[in-house]
Amino acid sequence: MNPKVIVDDQLLAKYRALLDEEENAFNMAEHFFEEGNRRGFEEQLERMAIASSKKGLLIEKLGGPKALVSLS
Repeated sequence: MNPKVIVDDQLLAKYRALLDEEENAFNMAEHFFEEGNRRGFEEQLERMAIASSKKGLLIEKLGGPKALVSLS
């Protein structure tokens, strides 16, 4: 874990918000796919990719995936 990073409620809330954003985009992408709305589907895939990327950056800031395991 990166010793400069303090894991607190604010950081965990940010991570949870990114998880929620990624999940919401997935659900909307699924909805648009079922409707045959290609443009909406692609927009939601982009939202998912952005949220996933932000989540990955946050995990790296914490010191990588192994750091998350050591938090539990």
